[in-house]
Amino acid sequence: MQPASAAGRGLVAGLTFDTTPLDIAQAALEGICYRFAHVLDALGGVESLVATGGALLASRDWVQILADVLERPVEVSAVAEASARGA
Repeated sequence: MQPASAAGRGLVAGLTFDTTPLDIAQAALEGICYRFAHVLDALGGVESLVATGGALLASRDWVQILADVLERPVEVSAVAEASARGA
């Protein structure tokens, strides 16, 4: 059996000459957000969200994409290293 990193596959479809690196980055972030939405649906009963972690906190655009995909407000933690503390 191959390690997960060697077995992983991905596909970027629908690219045109007008596709920019920013378009690809946004699509990647949206994909992650849709996975979060799937997890949120599986958990059920979650009424509020707090975003933690350096990547999310460094990108207000990503937090907005997450809020748009989840169709609910996302609070951003003001606590440094909150995810390391068991947010």
